[in-house]
Amino acid sequence: MILRRIYNLLLSPEKEFTRSLRLILGFTPRNLSLYHQAFHHASVTEEGAINNERLELLGDSVLNMVIADLLFRKFPNRREGFMTEMRSKIVSRAQMNEIAFQMALPNFIRRSHSIRNLRENDLLGNALEALIGAVYLDLGYKGAQRFVLDKMIAPHLNIAALEKIDYNFKSKLINWAQSNKKVCLFKVMDEKRADHRILYKIGAFIDEVEQGVAESFNKKQAEQQAAELACKSLGI
Repeated sequence: MILRRIYNLLLSPEKEFTRSLRLILGFTPRNLSLYHQAFHHASVTEEGAINNERLELLGDSVLNMVIADLLFRKFPNRREGFMTEMRSKIVSRAQMNEIAFQMALPNFIRRSHSIRNLRENDLLGNALEALIGAVYLDLGYKGAQRFVLDKMIAPHLNIAALEKIDYNFKSKLINWAQSNKKVCLFKVMDEKRADHRILYKIGAFIDEVEQGVAESFNKKQAEQQAAELACKSLGI
């Protein structure tokens, strides 16, 4: 395994790619094909071809495990509700998108030329989760844990500051509706299958008027994003 890393770094035709990755990862990768896949967006692949969606699903699970473990140890006296909310704040799509941008992932991602402003969609955060999945397959859980904590959380996230921010837009919208005697509903407007997963399109409605729509493979996340748009629309 050490010889493979040395080859990738010094002798491989892809040594420049390896060196660039090393700056982000903090280690020399072994299986370069995993990292190519992590940065390969579905917009540049034919239907059924390999892209980063499977790695994204795996990385999302690993990320949630690492963050749950971090919060369990960091806040030994806090209840489950607090930990769940904190985890949601840390792994939110907006947070992952920003961290991915700060880590310079746009320089690596292969995508359609029609996708220009990466900060206005979830492509960056998805690629970051796919990268976590690649690290997990390359180095195992401990390696992925070190990458998440040392290269993502420590340099790019202030947990103490995040603790004070209210990111639960769904609760915020519901409470506002109740206070103003309005009806707040979240509706599944569409469901699409993509690579054995379901892409949910969720709408946030106030008195049957659409105020925000969002899509995500995670239903709760789509609701939060739709609620955030609704809050902005209503000036809450």
